[in-house]
Amino acid sequence: MRDKANVRSLQSLQDARAAMADFRDVVRVALGEAMADVQRTQFWITNDCHLRWRSEQKRRSEKLQQAKSEYARAQMSEFASATSVREEKAAVKKWTMAVDEAEQKLRSLKKWSTMLDREITLFKGQLQTLGRAVDGDLPRADAKLLRMIDALEKYIRLPVAGRPHTPSAPVQPEPEKKDSPS
Repeated sequence: MRDKANVRSLQSLQDARAAMADFRDVVRVALGEAMADVQRTQFWITNDCHLRWRSEQKRRSEKLQQAKSEYARAQMSEFASATSVREEKAAVKKWTMAVDEAEQKLRSLKKWSTMLDREITLFKGQLQTLGRAVDGDLPRADAKLLRMIDALEKYIRLPVAGRPHTPSAPVQPEPEKKDSPS
């Protein structure tokens, strides 16, 4: 262990404490915002997107049934031209593909919702770990810095041989010695 402490500025330690407190506040806000973003995204996927595609599937299925009826009518009609039958058949194909797309979107949403839930659980665990560090480790570090500052202030006040005792003398850095060319 050294016999001397090389203290240049207690203000730097006090500034470090203030910066750490600011950091703690910023991290707490960021953690809250991150969690809110995750929850909004989860709600959007599990509710808004799901409802939209369920509604779209229903609407498209109704259009498909309507197109199938029109196609059947066109096939049975004596007055229907070959062109109108082809048009009705194309409409059935179009709405069949549209229903398939909506069903695929719903399957994808279910798959991604499950994966998102798992990832959100992991993310929450990481946020909690960071939150515990912010709420536990940073206050302990702050308390340690405060104890160090107090100890250094007491050390500064110790009388030193050849120096008059000044209870609140600020710490001044020693001027650097320059080698003068001779």
